[in-house]
Amino acid sequence: MPYQPRAPHIHLAVRIKGKKELITQCYIQGHELNANDMVYKAIKDTKQRDSVTLGFDP
Repeated sequence: MPYQPRAPHIHLAVRIKGKKELITQCYIQGHELNANDMVYKAIKDTKQRDSVTLGFDP
């Protein structure tokens, strides 16, 4: 469920023994709230933004 003022997104955490935990977020491709999401907009590099934008079929 989305929370204001953020666009819908999914939190991911990856742990590998002996390594620092990686925490990131994935966004729904084409969602209208992406354009106003403060975290999503902060990703200025198009390739980096595309890497956390995924197609999502409910």
